Amino acid sequence: FATRERNALLLYNGRFNEKHDFIALEIIDDQIQLTFSGGETKTTVSPYIPGGVSDGQWHSVQLHYYNKEGGSLVDSSGGLRVPLYTAWLELDQKEPNIGRLGIPHGPSAEKVAVVAVDDCDISLAIRFGKEIGNYSCAAQGTQTGQKKSLDLTGPLLLGGVPNLPEDFPVRNRNFVGCMRNLTIDSKSIDMASYIANNGTAAGCPAKKNFCANDVCLNGGVCVSKWNTYSCGCPTGFGGKNCEQAVYRQEAEYPARTHACMERTCKLYAERPLAGSRTQDLLAAGQ
Repeated sequence: FATRERNALLLYNGRFNEKHDFIALEIIDDQIQLTFSGGETKTTVSPYIPGGVSDGQWHSVQLHYYNKEGGSLVDSSGGLRVPLYTAWLELDQKEPNIGRLGIPHGPSAEKVAVVAVDDCDISLAIRFGKEIGNYSCAAQGTQTGQKKSLDLTGPLLLGGVPNLPEDFPVRNRNFVGCMRNLTIDSKSIDMASYIANNGTAAGCPAKKNFCANDVCLNGGVCVSKWNTYSCGCPTGFGGKNCEQAVYRQEAEYPARTHACMERTCKLYAERPLAGSRTQDLLAAGQ
C-alpha cells in the first residue's frame, strides 16, 4: 500500500457486530495496527516503523494468524509441518507437551497473530527486538479461549466499511491511497474481481513515474514521490527542475557569501569592512 493519510483502514473481515469475530488492519498515527477478536476479548498488535508508513512510499504488511491446537509440529519423517518461525513460536512461548513418541506438541487453546511491516526479520524482531531497542518492525498478540478458530463470516473489505456503531472497535472507516499485490494463504487475489466497488479505480495515478520524462535538468537527480517529484540539483543549479543557475558571489564582506539567482543579488551586511565603498556610502547617508 501507499498513502499520505496518518489514519486509515486497510482491511476488515468479519461481521459488523462487536460480539462476533473480526480482524481489522489499520493505520493509526502513521503506524500499522491490527485488532482482532475471537468474540470474547479484543487484542491489538502494533509493530513500529521509524518515520511511520504515511510517507506516500510503497510499504508491505504481512499478517500471520494461526491457532495452537496441539497438533504435531513434525511429520513422520521428522520434517517440519509448519514454517520455521511458527515452529519456534510454538515451542518457545510455552513449554511444549511431549507426546508418547517424544514428539513435541504446541500448547492448545491459544490464538496467535503476528504482524510484520516491510522487509522485516520476524523472528529477530519478536525474539530480540526489545533487547536490540530499535528493531520493532514485527509484533505479536495472543488470545486464549474455548473457540479454536476465527469465524470471519462476512465479506472481506479493503479500504472502507459501511456505517458502524460509534463504539465499534475500529477507529477508521476509509482509506485514501493505493493497494496492490494482495495474497491470502499464499494465493494471489484478483483485486478486479470485487463484488462491490465504492470509489476505487484501477491503477495508482499518485504513484506513477513522474521522472519518466527527464524533468530534472543540468544533471539533476529525480525522485518520484506521492503525486509529484523532486530534483536533487548539482552544485551551481537550483529551482524545481534545476533550471536556474546559481552563482556564488563574494561581496565586500569576506565573511559572508550570497546566493545569486539568475545573476541578480541582494546583498545584506551586518559589518561592512572598514574603508570599503559600502561603508563610505553608509557614512554619507546614502
